[in-house]
Amino acid sequence: MHKVRYEESYAEAAQVLRMVVPAMAEHRASPNPVNYAVWYAHLAGKSPELSAELEARLRGGGFDDALGRELYLRHLADRDERTVAELRTALAAVVRQVTRLLSEAGDEAGRRSAALADIARRVAGAGEPGSLQELIREAAEESRGMAEMGTRLESRLHEATSEVEALRRELERVREEARTDPLTGIANRKALETALAEAVAAGAPFALVMADIDHFKRINDTHGHLMGDRVLRFLAGLLRQRAPEGALPARYGGEEFALVLPGHDLAAARAVAEGLRRALAAGRVRSVRSGEEIGRITMSLGVAQWVPGESAEELVARADAALYRAKEGGRNRVEAAAPPDQAA
Repeated sequence: MHKVRYEESYAEAAQVLRMVVPAMAEHRASPNPVNYAVWYAHLAGKSPELSAELEARLRGGGFDDALGRELYLRHLADRDERTVAELRTALAAVVRQVTRLLSEAGDEAGRRSAALADIARRVAGAGEPGSLQELIREAAEESRGMAEMGTRLESRLHEATSEVEALRRELERVREEARTDPLTGIANRKALETALAEAVAAGAPFALVMADIDHFKRINDTHGHLMGDRVLRFLAGLLRQRAPEGALPARYGGEEFALVLPGHDLAAARAVAEGLRRALAAGRVRSVRSGEEIGRITMSLGVAQWVPGESAEELVARADAALYRAKEGGRNRVEAAAPPDQAA
């Protein structure tokens, strides 16, 4: 995630503010800090990716708090960096604590060892039962102290181990959250781009499917944005359930999704895409408001096989071009991308 920087002068910021408030009012955006940050970044040109997605979503429907939060988390928030920094600080504190415990334990063990050595020296010269009994008492006390120290150290080390494990789980959660689309629960665009870059670097055969829900704006306009969100989650669940083992389903943005298919050639990837198209068309989603089915939902898909020497961006562009040929060809269909040397 690229950190958005705000370096405007007071006058420049005031000028943007004069645009933000009317724009938020026009789209009935709640005047909260998250929505304000999204609209400010958009109108100030801070994030082209945010602006592109916001404009696409506005064309497909209205603006609400859920969309504002989604855009904020995807494009503006640096929560993963902040949380990782906090976890790093916490881990450093645990390490310092353990180091101090071991140092203190070493010092105490040294003192008690010296005391026991002194008792052993004095035992050699003890002639009276009374003095010998006193030495036995001292030795027992030092030995008991050593045992208690070991118990304390073990207990506190166990606590430190538990803290480190909790930090590990939290870090894993943050990493997973940073890769997950908050609405649908599948991989987000950042995770998709990472997977594509890794696949290109590995050089093994793979294919990419790009999919876009047909007439999504009509769904939002007719049934509302809650229904639109439900449709997005429905398709995400379908991708997750029907994706081949090892495949990565992801939300690319808005109503567009992607599926990375390791080990697939063009024909195999097209077969997967056809199966997904048929499954969505056969599925039924019920209206949140009435409980009635909203009618058949379809999608258009574009498929491209990676060619050695091709970048991830070029592969996405070919798959996306095939997707829009499917749209132009009547929707609810799959189109395969031409090889790079034949692509227009």
